[in-house]
Amino acid sequence: MQEIVFEIITDIAHQKREAKKEPTAPILSEISTEIRRRVLQALQDLETAGKIVSGETINDKYFKVNV
Repeated sequence: MQEIVFEIITDIAHQKREAKKEPTAPILSEISTEIRRRVLQALQDLETAGKIVSGETINDKYFKVNV
């Protein structure tokens, strides 16, 4: 997980430098948003591959290993 977070920080910093945005150092909300985006994509990919199933609860969504 540390490697993924490190990659996200370097990716965001690079994008900000390219766009000439300040501060170029990523802030926590940017990092959190990207982590969430990647997790949701991974969950969708796992479900598409048939490795997990998901469903709705009253207040949230569950994920279960498809055995």
